[in-house]
Amino acid sequence: MQFQQTYIACPHCGKWYSHLEVVSFTVHGNSECWSDGECVNQSTSEYQRVYNKCEACEAFFWFDDCKRIEDFIVCNYLDNNEIGKLNKEVTLAFLRDNPAYAETHELKNLLNYPPAYYLDSLEENLIKDFQIFLNTDKSDEPEKEIYLRTRLWQTINDFHRYDKNPFLKHVQTSSGLKSFFNFSKLKAEIRKVRRNKKADKKYGQLKQENLQRLSDLLEKEAQDDNLLLIEVYRQARNFKKAKELIKNATPSEKKESNKFLRKSLKLIAEKSVRVFRLN
Repeated sequence: MQFQQTYIACPHCGKWYSHLEVVSFTVHGNSECWSDGECVNQSTSEYQRVYNKCEACEAFFWFDDCKRIEDFIVCNYLDNNEIGKLNKEVTLAFLRDNPAYAETHELKNLLNYPPAYYLDSLEENLIKDFQIFLNTDKSDEPEKEIYLRTRLWQTINDFHRYDKNPFLKHVQTSSGLKSFFNFSKLKAEIRKVRRNKKADKKYGQLKQENLQRLSDLLEKEAQDDNLLLIEVYRQARNFKKAKELIKNATPSEKKESNKFLRKSLKLIAEKSVRVFRLN
């Protein structure tokens, strides 16, 4: 994996950050792809975010809205510690936002989202942030709203993405009698199932409202994303519409996405909204 270090400024408050962008990477076959469009590659996912949150003003921003600070401007004072006339304003702003630079002469403000403390309740923290971002984003670009609403939907699905019968999972993962009779893991899985059921009640209405808005956006703006629209309608319990879209799928869609379409029809017949893995 190859990175390129860039310097960006928060579009809301102007705070400077050092940012690592992936310029090339090799996929080694460890990606997970799911019916709701989530595709995870453990080695690259943390670098593929298209938005972030400023630590200074706590506002969310898109990377493509950020001012990129040219290397020659940065090098002018990172390497030489000089303030030239042409760069005086931007340099003084940098020094105000990065007081530690006077001692270290290094820009260490790496973007850090999501923060470590999110991990105890990652899904809930991210859901809250997506709601804030959707309510405050002023880009007025449908594709960005589609992205945020898709990620919100996928994050709610994360509560159940890896669900299995807890007892069956305990049996499958036990490596012997001692492991089988160690019920601490089984109890933890049962607690997880109960937590996920509570999440269904807590975020059920939000999920349905989000899917309704997402289906409207996809119908208007994403004419070529019929597979995602099928999944949106199925998980929104509009099984009739999802089945209709499958019936009208193009020959190329039927050929290239045969597994997805067959599995979707099976779940529609069962009136199931379960997310499923494609590989």
